[in-house]
Amino acid sequence: MPPDQTHVPFVKHTEYIQKVKLEEDVYTAVSAAIMISSAVLPIATGAVADFHQPLIMLGATLLGVSNLAYSRRYLHGEFMYGRMTLVSACMVAGFNMVTAAPGLEDALIGWTLIGFSSTILIGGFNDRPTARDNAAYAFSIYQLSDAALLLAAAFTSTSAEAPMPENAAAIASFGLLVAAGIKSSQFPFSGLFLRSMEGASPNSALGYAGISAHVGIVLLAGTMPIWFQFEWARTLMALTGALTVAQSGIIANVRADRKGGVASAASATLGALFIITSQGYTDLALFLSLGHAAFRMNQVVRSPGVITDAHKWEAALGQDKIASEKVIDVAWKTGWALNRISTDYFRLPDLYANVDLKQPLVFYNAKYTQAVVTAVVLVLIGAFHLPQVDETIGDLMKMNGLAAAGLLSLNIFGSTALVRFLLGNVLDFGRFRTRDRGSDKAV
Repeated sequence: MPPDQTHVPFVKHTEYIQKVKLEEDVYTAVSAAIMISSAVLPIATGAVADFHQPLIMLGATLLGVSNLAYSRRYLHGEFMYGRMTLVSACMVAGFNMVTAAPGLEDALIGWTLIGFSSTILIGGFNDRPTARDNAAYAFSIYQLSDAALLLAAAFTSTSAEAPMPENAAAIASFGLLVAAGIKSSQFPFSGLFLRSMEGASPNSALGYAGISAHVGIVLLAGTMPIWFQFEWARTLMALTGALTVAQSGIIANVRADRKGGVASAASATLGALFIITSQGYTDLALFLSLGHAAFRMNQVVRSPGVITDAHKWEAALGQDKIASEKVIDVAWKTGWALNRISTDYFRLPDLYANVDLKQPLVFYNAKYTQAVVTAVVLVLIGAFHLPQVDETIGDLMKMNGLAAAGLLSLNIFGSTALVRFLLGNVLDFGRFRTRDRGSDKAV
């Protein structure tokens, strides 16, 4: 071997490491600034009117910043570090926007932002077919939740063009229950958290154990004067929570994967919080939500090391002290039967597979072109959620409910197809590979 090839100087390695560290430090600082400012600005400008709101935003921001600090070590060197941290910051900002919103119309933007952020985080590793399908499924369900919140907003706001019907409060209450129940993975959408665990552990912890998971409780607590007056609403909320406790609680004890078990357990506990909220104990539900979010987030981020933890406990206490108890056959079979409700029936329809070309697109091969195409698709999808569009659809809901339902259904179907196309055909993991000099092919 020639002498010049027997030694590799460490200079280039050092330069690369310093470059990566600097980039990650910048992304971390910007993400932290987004999280903190989303809580500080509403308080500083006097936009919050209730003393609960600053406390809720403080708790959410504290969880978000703590998760960011953990991600700075856990995701160090990850090629999508910047995207993951910025999108996570947007999720926290969306949560704080919902919390500080003076009305439901103002909460719509934050509610939608949480859904978009969740979809991007779930589908981050889109080279996996399950990640693509589960992210698209979650997006479609979040779109349904957005439509339900828009329904509630439409029937709580006055408009000269569309007069308010007599049963407006009842319709708004139903919309609130559906919107909150979906976001919190309540029955029959109790498998949402299970399908949302495709991303990196810190992202899963922040979204489906902490921020996104509990925004439904925050919404219901802030809109209690609307729905609490109806006995059927309180009964429906408690019944939904009880069904979720039963279904997800059993599933959590039979799941073989740690993150799936924690996801089901979080859904079940949220069902119990829904029952507490339905009885009017909103302060207690909010207080328990903070503790539950912190506890479940810790479980999710520790899930990759569950085997190591078991070995340590076994070495300290003995295998017989930590061995799992035998599950009764009836309980085990019941758990998997309930689990199949989510896996077999509440999933992405097969027709969405038709948008997957199953071959690379030929009109581009550069990562920058992919970024442009991705931005265009997201803008097209997001345009439907602009405040002017929401206001128009809200008026249409009061004047012609059938036409509004058709328009919303078309949006859910079309936007989900675009998201599935984006994850399956546009975003190519080859964009992260280095390229040979003088060659356009990735290596």
